[in-house]
Amino acid sequence: MSNAARRMEQESKIANVHEACQKILRKEEDTFKNQRFQFSHYLVRLGYSTEFVENYVERGLMPRIIKEAYVNFLALLNKICHKDMGSDEAWEDSEAYVILQVHLENLLDIRTNSNSKKMLLLQNYIYLRDARKKDFGSNTITEKNIGRVNKMNQKLQRELESLRAAKGRGGREPTKDKDKDKEGDSTLKKCSQCKSRTLHTALKLEHNKTVCPLAGHAGSWAKVAAERVATAVLANKERPVGDIIKEVADNWPKKS
Repeated sequence: MSNAARRMEQESKIANVHEACQKILRKEEDTFKNQRFQFSHYLVRLGYSTEFVENYVERGLMPRIIKEAYVNFLALLNKICHKDMGSDEAWEDSEAYVILQVHLENLLDIRTNSNSKKMLLLQNYIYLRDARKKDFGSNTITEKNIGRVNKMNQKLQRELESLRAAKGRGGREPTKDKDKDKEGDSTLKKCSQCKSRTLHTALKLEHNKTVCPLAGHAGSWAKVAAERVATAVLANKERPVGDIIKEVADNWPKKS
């Protein structure tokens, strides 16, 4: 149990906590079967009767303590998994992470300071039993959660201030984005006349109808001809765009 806690602390990811729960549950039967065998083997070697051994393995104090500690440890893991369900917080900023870290630190302290396996089992049992009675809450967890919430509020406040600053500029992005417009940023709006970003970018024109070089032509034709005009402009930027448009129009397939 303490080894599982230590592994989870090292991994510190909620996905690994879920996986740890599943691993512990899968190994439950084999674990307690092995425990019963070890208790039985030890007591038989000491000369106890078969009846006594069977009774102790099922109802003895130490087997019961181990079983209860196991059940309470699973309850702790389930608490953490439940707190994480539906949360969109980063793992390190979540309440589940706070609960896990506080209890693992306490369990590791118990492991470090116990002077025997018997004392380790007993102290683990007492700690998990008392923690479960409080729904695995504590003053330390409360204090850490207050700090966590304050940190989230500060982050939210900074984001709100950034939004207000952007709104103060008329809701526009910083002026550096204008340079992107000249370079043909894919986020630019299309001209309502020719619907071509490529043509306007090649001619370094604004993306609107009033400055569109195809503004004097029917919109339906402009939409299909714009890419041909843009290709010709890019091939020879010294040539007047009016000549290019006239050539494209003259060579346009005639309806039969």
